[in-house]
Amino acid sequence: MKIHDLLQKENIQKSNFLPTEELLLKAQEKLNFKMGILLKDYLLNCGFLEFFFVEINGIYANKGLDSDLITKTISLQERFEKTKGFILLEDKGDGDYILCDSNDKVYEFIPSMSFEIKPLNVDIISYLESRYSEVAEI
Repeated sequence: MKIHDLLQKENIQKSNFLPTEELLLKAQEKLNFKMGILLKDYLLNCGFLEFFFVEINGIYANKGLDSDLITKTISLQERFEKTKGFILLEDKGDGDYILCDSNDKVYEFIPSMSFEIKPLNVDIISYLESRYSEVAEI
């Protein structure tokens, strides 16, 4: 599946202020993180995503380096050193964090249960698709 396929689904909202390649370069520099191809594709085509009650962090032109993907990633890294090398894709609530690495692989980090960053064995697009399907059924 590609990000464009996901955008065709019902109840999906994306940003009206999509980031530029230049903004993504500045974000990578600020985060000291090299974005993978799929993460860049998601950001350039969506900015961020909202569906049902889910908010997927993003970068949008009107907020620039103050976008939630950047500020929330930095905040998480300040609290949990081991999350450096990841970006915060989604805060599911109750201390359940979904992270993405520079190879577009997705992980779960629940510090109250374990300080282990657990691989979910999916890439970012597969995660978004499964997350959408999960909440669409509720």
